[in-house]
Amino acid sequence: MLKKIINYIVKYLPESNKIERIWILAKSNFRKRYYGSSLGIIWALINPLFLLVIYYFIFNVIFNNQIENFILYMFSGFLIWMFFEEASKEGLNT
Repeated sequence: MLKKIINYIVKYLPESNKIERIWILAKSNFRKRYYGSSLGIIWALINPLFLLVIYYFIFNVIFNNQIENFILYMFSGFLIWMFFEEASKEGLNT
């Protein structure tokens, strides 16, 4: 059903409007991923924040890390890792 909707939308878009096509496909994929869950699209924010809090607790409280602004370093590395992880998963599924 989703493919029918996407094909219908893409059929009526002009050929030169490829960025809009990519945007529409990305939005539909994002909605499809979190459609059946109980919290819906909020999982896209809760999951990374929850993992960030756990890692922060482990490295700052348990290992007693004394680096200033460590949460910013960890957040920037975490964003890169999450992008790599999602790209790898999606690449292997196609």
